[in-house]
Amino acid sequence: MNESSAAKMAKNISQELAKFFNKQEIVDAIKFCYDRERKFIVEYMEENFRIQSEKELAVLYAQAHYEAWWVEDDVYNFEMGTPEYEKVCKITDDWFKISDFLRDKIFAILKDEGVVIPETGQIEVLKPFMERNGYFDRNGWWLSKKEYNGTMI
Repeated sequence: MNESSAAKMAKNISQELAKFFNKQEIVDAIKFCYDRERKFIVEYMEENFRIQSEKELAVLYAQAHYEAWWVEDDVYNFEMGTPEYEKVCKITDDWFKISDFLRDKIFAILKDEGVVIPETGQIEVLKPFMERNGYFDRNGWWLSKKEYNGTMI
């Protein structure tokens, strides 16, 4: 991949990710953190990204978690090594980096409350936090209690 196509891909992917957030600081973070190592993303987000409440954190986490897994499924639609495959892989990686960052913020809150974070089965630890902030688990997907109308998904 030449440098100009990599730059174009970075712009396109950042714009695609930013569509899901209406907060300018999140959009800026997505653009700045595109295709960076997780360590850099964590440092950048910790320094520049302020979440105002637990509720806001839950909303952002649910959205990023959803997008990470939704986009990950697209990887299987393209032949390995193609530009489309590479683009989807980068989008997937970036969504998981954002999701992991937000999940770790939740874990920090839970640890302060005395909750032990297990190596596996972490969704069980996340459930009470997400539920007290308006979400429930539906087979690994966080759904808003407010938006859910009882329709079976």
